[in-house]
Amino acid sequence: MYIRTTIGKFTSKLKCDMWLSYIKSEIIPNLKSNSKVISLRTIIIGEGQTLGVATYESEKDFNETNKWLGPLLKNAAQELDGKFESLAGDVVISYDKPIVKDT
Repeated sequence: MYIRTTIGKFTSKLKCDMWLSYIKSEIIPNLKSNSKVISLRTIIIGEGQTLGVATYESEKDFNETNKWLGPLLKNAAQELDGKFESLAGDVVISYDKPIVKDT
Protein backbone atom coordinates (compact mmCIF):
# COMPACT_ATOMS: atom_id res chain seq x y z
CA MET A 1 0.00 0.00 0.00
CA TYR A 2 1.24 3.49 -0.90
CA ILE A 3 0.26 6.69 0.89
CA ARG A 4 0.54 10.24 -0.40
CA THR A 5 -0.09 13.08 2.03
CA THR A 6 -0.38 16.76 1.29
CA ILE A 7 -0.36 19.74 3.59
CA GLY A 8 -2.23 22.68 2.10
CA LYS A 9 -1.91 26.24 3.35
CA PHE A 10 -4.22 29.02 2.25
CA THR A 11 -4.14 32.71 3.09
CA SER A 12 -7.63 32.63 4.61
CA LYS A 13 -10.34 30.31 5.85
CA LEU A 14 -12.55 31.46 2.97
CA LYS A 15 -10.00 30.36 0.37
CA CYS A 16 -9.56 27.05 2.17
CA ASP A 17 -13.35 26.57 2.16
CA MET A 18 -13.40 27.32 -1.58
CA TRP A 19 -10.68 24.69 -2.06
CA LEU A 20 -12.73 22.11 -0.15
CA SER A 21 -15.79 22.93 -2.28
CA TYR A 22 -13.71 22.42 -5.43
CA ILE A 23 -12.49 19.04 -4.14
CA LYS A 24 -16.07 17.93 -3.37
CA SER A 25 -17.65 19.12 -6.60
CA GLU A 26 -14.91 18.54 -9.19
CA ILE A 27 -12.21 16.22 -7.90
CA ILE A 28 -14.20 13.54 -6.06
CA PRO A 29 -16.38 12.72 -9.12
CA ASN A 30 -13.20 12.37 -11.21
CA LEU A 31 -11.59 10.15 -8.59
CA LYS A 32 -14.58 7.84 -8.66
CA SER A 33 -14.36 7.25 -12.40
CA ASN A 34 -10.80 8.03 -13.51
CA SER A 35 -8.35 7.19 -10.75
CA LYS A 36 -6.72 4.39 -8.83
CA VAL A 37 -7.22 6.08 -5.46
CA ILE A 38 -8.42 3.57 -2.87
CA SER A 39 -9.32 6.21 -0.29
CA LEU A 40 -8.98 9.92 0.31
CA ARG A 41 -9.31 11.80 3.58
CA THR A 42 -9.03 15.56 3.96
CA ILE A 43 -8.68 17.00 7.43
CA ILE A 44 -8.74 20.63 8.55
CA ILE A 45 -5.64 21.05 10.73
CA GLY A 46 -5.86 24.77 11.41
CA GLU A 47 -7.37 27.91 10.00
CA GLY A 48 -6.70 27.85 6.27
CA GLN A 49 -4.80 24.55 6.50
CA THR A 50 -5.63 21.04 5.32
CA LEU A 51 -4.06 17.62 5.51
CA GLY A 52 -4.91 15.22 2.71
CA VAL A 53 -4.23 11.50 2.93
CA ALA A 54 -4.65 9.41 -0.23
CA THR A 55 -4.16 5.65 -0.34
CA TYR A 56 -3.12 3.73 -3.45
CA GLU A 57 -2.28 0.10 -4.07
CA SER A 58 1.18 1.07 -5.38
CA GLU A 59 3.39 4.00 -6.31
CA LYS A 60 2.70 3.14 -9.96
CA ASP A 61 -1.03 3.66 -9.36
CA PHE A 62 -0.28 7.03 -7.76
CA ASN A 63 1.90 8.09 -10.69
CA GLU A 64 -0.79 7.16 -13.22
CA THR A 65 -3.44 9.14 -11.34
CA ASN A 66 -1.13 12.06 -10.62
CA LYS A 67 -0.52 12.63 -14.34
CA TRP A 68 -3.95 14.26 -14.61
CA LEU A 69 -4.76 15.00 -10.96
CA GLY A 70 -1.57 16.85 -10.06
CA PRO A 71 -2.02 19.67 -12.60
CA LEU A 72 -5.69 20.14 -11.63
CA LEU A 73 -4.84 20.47 -7.94
CA LYS A 74 -1.82 22.69 -8.55
CA ASN A 75 -3.74 25.11 -10.77
CA ALA A 76 -6.69 25.32 -8.38
CA ALA A 77 -4.41 25.93 -5.40
CA GLN A 78 -2.55 28.69 -7.24
CA GLU A 79 -5.84 30.39 -8.14
CA LEU A 80 -6.65 30.47 -4.41
CA ASP A 81 -3.18 31.61 -3.32
CA GLY A 82 -2.55 28.19 -1.77
CA LYS A 83 0.65 26.26 -1.32
CA PHE A 84 1.14 22.52 -0.92
CA GLU A 85 3.77 20.25 0.47
CA SER A 86 3.52 16.66 -0.73
CA LEU A 87 4.93 13.74 1.26
CA ALA A 88 5.14 10.14 0.06
CA GLY A 89 5.50 6.89 1.91
CA ASP A 90 4.76 3.19 2.17
CA VAL A 91 2.55 1.82 4.92
CA VAL A 92 4.69 -0.06 7.45
CA ILE A 93 2.17 -0.40 10.29
CA SER A 94 -1.58 -0.37 9.99
CA TYR A 95 -4.41 -1.00 12.43
CA ASP A 96 -8.13 -1.06 11.72
CA LYS A 97 -10.54 -1.92 14.48
CA PRO A 98 -13.01 -4.54 13.31
CA ILE A 99 -16.53 -3.19 13.02
CA VAL A 100 -19.09 -5.42 14.66
CA LYS A 101 -22.67 -4.77 13.60
CA ASP A 102 -25.51 -5.40 15.97
CA THR A 103 -27.82 -8.09 14.70
